[in-house]
Amino acid sequence: MPAFTWRKLDKDVSISGKLSKVSHSAALLWTWTICHCDDYGLIQGEPGDIKAIVVPRLSMTELEVDKHLKELEAVGLIGVYEGVIGCKGVYVGVENFLKYQKPGKGKKRMASKPFELLAEAGLIDKNTGNKITKRVSGGVEGCRREKREDRTEQNREEQNKASGGPLGQPARRLEQTEKKGASAVGCGMTTPAAPASENRVPLSAEEQSIQFKKIVAGLKANQNQKEGDE
Repeated sequence: MPAFTWRKLDKDVSISGKLSKVSHSAALLWTWTICHCDDYGLIQGEPGDIKAIVVPRLSMTELEVDKHLKELEAVGLIGVYEGVIGCKGVYVGVENFLKYQKPGKGKKRMASKPFELLAEAGLIDKNTGNKITKRVSGGVEGCRREKREDRTEQNREEQNKASGGPLGQPARRLEQTEKKGASAVGCGMTTPAAPASENRVPLSAEEQSIQFKKIVAGLKANQNQKEGDE
């Protein structure tokens, strides 16, 4: 049997309540996308793919395509599916495609692997081709969650590096400790600095003076003992 390759546009699109809620460019993109879908209403859905396949000769940018796809999804004209195969790839499905795009006498639909996978996962209705809103956990939603978590962790690491957060603090604290351990005032001698601690309370001026006097007294006692031994 011959393959089903043609598409038709129902006259009801001109009075569609859904199309009246999107921009003219989004409406144009939707009608042209129908022509390029497979026999089950699916097409590669990355903005770059839609740009290259559907509107290659228009001045519409990928960012604009992405914006229009969001418009169409918001009113229910398309369904967007991420992670069809191993959390990779995005597909766009035209809602009610199977209802209006019938093969006709002597024609048949070509097999569609993405459609089979989406239907098997319970994400798309086998009879209408429409997106099923009530979905089991995992699957496509799990892929989206993994991508969100990866982006969140990446953003957190970038912020830490930029602000000197947890990733930058240890090196700075070590550098500060080395500087603090450099001197005990006078006498040409050094004393080790106390370990740096985020919870350590700074000494008051009076406490610092007392500590300094104790150090000086200890140094004098050591000097007197050496002179007595001689």
